[in-house]
Amino acid sequence: MSTDQEKQQRRKAYQKDYQRKWMRDRRLDWVLANGPCKHCGSSEKLEVDHIKREYKTMHTASIWSRRKEVRDKELANCQVLCKACHLKKTISEVDYPGIVHGTSNGYDHFKCRCEECKEAKKNRSIEYRSRKKYKESNNG
Repeated sequence: MSTDQEKQQRRKAYQKDYQRKWMRDRRLDWVLANGPCKHCGSSEKLEVDHIKREYKTMHTASIWSRRKEVRDKELANCQVLCKACHLKKTISEVDYPGIVHGTSNGYDHFKCRCEECKEAKKNRSIEYRSRKKYKESNNG
């Protein structure tokens, strides 16, 4: 690899790290200014939550790279919740057909870790592995 290519790669890596840092700092500043958790008062594992899902125009991860006016408009519909409260709120709001609390889908897609969802995920994994073994033994 030539010296120019190495320089270009180092510059790209530096720019990526720099951007990641200032986006992390923007998020952290907002969370600290608007925390702790609005439901339980915790200061651990804080996350940004859209108060009204129907007014959500972008994913929270993309907010921090936007210009101030766009960011402020989106964050006006946001609050700080701890991970546990955010999960509970999200699960209570889910109204999609076929997605039921206590299923492997709840575990995989909504990160629910209640005993019912963990058990459903465990059973689905066991079933998947047994089908895979069956296919391998019949094909090999």
